[in-house]
Amino acid sequence: MSNLYTPDCSAEAAVSKDSILLQMTSLYRQTNRCLPIVWSRLVLPILKARMKDKTVQRVTCSEQELDDELKTVIHDPVARLAAMRLLQRYDYIRVSPGGRWTAGTRLWQEVDARRMMEALAGQQATDGRAH
Repeated sequence: MSNLYTPDCSAEAAVSKDSILLQMTSLYRQTNRCLPIVWSRLVLPILKARMKDKTVQRVTCSEQELDDELKTVIHDPVARLAAMRLLQRYDYIRVSPGGRWTAGTRLWQEVDARRMMEALAGQQATDGRAH
């Protein structure tokens, strides 16, 4: 149910739920919610290695591995594939030769690493208390 569009005002509520703009808004919101997972998978290991003055080769994953991780955010397989294609279209992720997924330029430039690491640490602390 979290992927349903919630109008911000009564005028927006009058727009048909089948409106292409509402559908795209929902897809963009879902895709945006995937960014922490993608960033954690493809960028964070490199940053952690660099902070320890270690070298690390480019981090990659298969499409299936990425799909499995994104299932926690987007349950519908068609919507998940659309989100992955949107991330690829805007260069958050790239397919390298050999079919492996890697971080794109925007994943490096548009995510504040310090803030993301703090958010992920806070999320892990909250998840740890829940168990």
